[in-house]
Amino acid sequence: MAELRIRVCLKSVPDPRRPVESTIDPATGVVRRRADEIGIPRVISPLDACALEEALRVKEAHGGEVTVLSMDTRAASEVLRETLALGADRAVLVCDQSLAGADTLATARTLAAAIRSLGPYDLVLCGAWSYHGNTGQVGPQLAELLNIAHISFVSQLRFASPQRVRARSEWEDRFSVLEADLPLLVTVAEGINVPRRTSMMGILLAREKPILHLALGQLGLSAGEVGLAGSPTRVVGVSTLASKRKAQILQGDGGEPACRLIGILGESAVL
Repeated sequence: MAELRIRVCLKSVPDPRRPVESTIDPATGVVRRRADEIGIPRVISPLDACALEEALRVKEAHGGEVTVLSMDTRAASEVLRETLALGADRAVLVCDQSLAGADTLATARTLAAAIRSLGPYDLVLCGAWSYHGNTGQVGPQLAELLNIAHISFVSQLRFASPQRVRARSEWEDRFSVLEADLPLLVTVAEGINVPRRTSMMGILLAREKPILHLALGQLGLSAGEVGLAGSPTRVVGVSTLASKRKAQILQGDGGEPACRLIGILGESAVL
């Protein structure tokens, strides 16, 4: 089996253990997250961490090299350094002011150009959705732009042959077992694996690995195709859902409260 050329697309997000409110620019529709301003550390988006772990397991089982890509600001450099400490061979940061405000399609277009610029590839792995976006759109859009097949919400990944992947795709209470030839894009779901932790040796080795920076001029795209200018969708509002509950205490002797409860549930069409 030839060594696999694996690409992992990931993003850094504010630490989920320290939630912070976001605001929206009414003129542009760009969501402004205050996490960087108040010093909340960035981490790998949880499902992207699973995508990286799966890439490392494929590399360990079949050989190859793992390249991590992220479209982000320079603040993501530490997160990319962590991916190198975990075992990635290369890290690429796509960073340019013109990329700001990108929706999912503009993001996928940028990542597709970055992947092509790095040369041939066999397998692209992404999280099924990101922690603070949760659209589930970037992976399938990226596959379409790369003109390759994709399998989404994968909870198990195996190789049926050197050039063919078998994957279990799960959604709610259903699952499918699918096969597809390489090159292929896979988005991973919760439960596919447990991401490893960094080791001291990995941290030391990561210091010797460079992070490649790519700007817009190196991607073969125009400013009108990326960022806010290249985004056909806008966020028009952000709101918090309010949940209200009504409490009613039933008192009485013996089975009287239970009978009254059944009556109330029947009147509410619950039963």
